[in-house]
Amino acid sequence: MKPLAGVALTLILAACSSGPSETDVVSAMADDALVPAIHSAAGAAEELSTAATEFCRTPSAAGLEAVQESWRRAKSAWERSELTTFFGPADMLRSMSKVDYAPVIEASIDELLSSDVGIDADYIDNRAASTQRGLGAIEYATFRELDAAADARVCSLATSASDVVAAETRALEEAWTVSSDGGDPYVEAFTGTMTSNQAMGDVIGAVVETLKRQSLFELGEALGISAPDPEIEAVPEGAAGEATAGYIAQLEGIRDVLAAGDTDSLGSLIRARSEEVADRIEELLDDSLARLAALQGPMRDLIGESPDQVEAIYDNLAGLRTLFESDVVSLLDITLGFSDTDGDSG
Repeated sequence: MKPLAGVALTLILAACSSGPSETDVVSAMADDALVPAIHSAAGAAEELSTAATEFCRTPSAAGLEAVQESWRRAKSAWERSELTTFFGPADMLRSMSKVDYAPVIEASIDELLSSDVGIDADYIDNRAASTQRGLGAIEYATFRELDAAADARVCSLATSASDVVAAETRALEEAWTVSSDGGDPYVEAFTGTMTSNQAMGDVIGAVVETLKRQSLFELGEALGISAPDPEIEAVPEGAAGEATAGYIAQLEGIRDVLAAGDTDSLGSLIRARSEEVADRIEELLDDSLARLAALQGPMRDLIGESPDQVEAIYDNLAGLRTLFESDVVSLLDITLGFSDTDGDSG
């Protein structure tokens, strides 16, 4: 029989080896990753709305450039917050369909612009198709030579869609932090009412779905790996050529969730259960980000010109998906919190 002191030491060591508490991990993810990401997305969307309004009120080349830069920041911030759109208030609010549904249909946008329908925020919010609005429609409208005086309807689309993006992103922020569906803020349910298993299951599920879409539905199809023939259009990329930046922002959002809370982080919890799995996740994530940062030019062009470069990224993302979907789920004994996506939004 072990001495009492020895038993106590054994229990302490066992507790330490299991890593941070799951409750602390969930709180850290919310406080240090998810909510800050939503705040950033809402602020960037507001700046885009202001820039579009100012340009269309007083057109100038500098003003159009300011709109384009604001769009890039808003797009990146939204994609970095993307994990929050797979669960919680985003579904009820239809956030993805109003902010960043992909792909938009340019012919459908042209049809709207050539019609006599009055284009304002109410129309964009309540009657326009998802393929005619959001960040994709703003990109199509503003990444061109634009004379706001001559292209008044294009300006109406840009400003109205920007207003809706700002309003919808702010609504998601408020649902998380102020009141969700008339009740308490969702963050309180996420960190309190829900079990840690449910909360972590939702986040890991969101990570899996993001990686699945990137690898299986987008890069895999574009490269002809998960489709009979290469389908370059599977990569969502418009006139701004920002697909690579989008992948980087989404992966940074995953890294934010893993690192949130330092010693109370999800990454620390995974490492306490398996250093091998934690090391492999870090290796694949870091290598993916480095390879993406090294790419020069639009992703669609690179897939045609240098498919080997993009295929290496695909391999990393597919490997990450397997690690999260199998190893992490098993290590943390969690259940993924929602059904598969179909890859049509992103």
